[in-house]
Amino acid sequence: MTRKSLSLFILMMTLTGAASAANEVVVSCRDYNITLTDFGDIAVEATQKNESPTVIAIQHENQLLKNDGNGLHIIGSKKRLGMITAKQSLEVNYKTGRGIFSDYTVMQGPANGKKILLEACRR
Repeated sequence: MTRKSLSLFILMMTLTGAASAANEVVVSCRDYNITLTDFGDIAVEATQKNESPTVIAIQHENQLLKNDGNGLHIIGSKKRLGMITAKQSLEVNYKTGRGIFSDYTVMQGPANGKKILLEACRR
């Protein structure tokens, strides 16, 4: 192996390791973890890994409504062709240890979307 190819190999292995780094857990609940991804987005992941994580894309600071010692409240939306097609909301109260995550399309409305109740949450 030449020096140049060895350097390229080491660089590729380093990048592969960085890309597979685990997300940082921000809030842990009984059945779900709320994590901060490498891209700065928020993911709601099941602790049993039996379902794929749902990601709230953070695009501007107005989405973070509350982040203090009492709780966390984030809203998000998914857009297609400039129109909002889905809305997401994550709210956790640290004092009660409870929270709710909702993800629904605008056509369905909040009553028919995905809702996850979060229990025993802590920072």
